[in-house]
Amino acid sequence: MGLVEALAEKATAKTFDYQLVIEEAIDFPVQTIERYTPLAEKHGLHLKDYEMRDLHIHDLRRTLGSWLASRGTSLPIIGNVLNHKTPEAIKVYARQMLGPVRNAMEEATAAMRRTGEA
Repeated sequence: MGLVEALAEKATAKTFDYQLVIEEAIDFPVQTIERYTPLAEKHGLHLKDYEMRDLHIHDLRRTLGSWLASRGTSLPIIGNVLNHKTPEAIKVYARQMLGPVRNAMEEATAAMRRTGEA
């Protein structure tokens, strides 16, 4: 059993959406780990206790592309890093460049809530 499955068994629907986490993990692996580690630890689940299964070289390439995109690297540079020949091959990473936007919105929303509570 993987960490996502174990967390799905322990967490409530209010704090955990299994399908959403799977999609996030594919598109934004680093952010997903950062986002759900506190929830997992709250339920006594630790990342070090779970192994990675079915890992392929293509997964590592896609993860590298996702990391680059989530840090704001331009699509042409991502294409060069991954040795893609056409712009169509790197379009998948365009949607993954939303990580910084999402983080900025979450930080701003949290600040607004804190201000409203004061």
